[in-house]
Amino acid sequence: MQWAQADYHSPYGPVASHWKRVGGIFDLSVVVPGNASATVYLPAAGDAVITEGWKSVDGRTDLRLVHRDSAVAVFEVGSGSYNFRSVRGNAVSEAKMKEVYEEVKTPYKYGLVVVPPEHSKKMDCPSVFRKGTRGI
Repeated sequence: MQWAQADYHSPYGPVASHWKRVGGIFDLSVVVPGNASATVYLPAAGDAVITEGWKSVDGRTDLRLVHRDSAVAVFEVGSGSYNFRSVRGNAVSEAKMKEVYEEVKTPYKYGLVVVPPEHSKKMDCPSVFRKGTRGI
């Protein structure tokens, strides 16, 4: 089985769990209704990199890692929507990802990120990559 999904309309609101597995990547989306909490079991090898919402799960206050072993990571979460990802065999280390993030982060989520010399080529894009001294 490569994917599954389930949705339930509880008295407290929608409850959902959708997952898919492609190669060494396991994606799990979970919806927890208001005023509720859930325990999430994420299949994850011991060497897998785990993220939620494209952010590391380390040091997060909105979710709590309860247990991790060589096959699974268990989280406690409150109400809301969560998008977990477990990636096995990630070629980029967590330290390198943090280094890149620190270099390119901006205090603003939206706005003009790149201002080229020609005003006709301005772009509004939150993702900018650098090659040497040049943004691409």
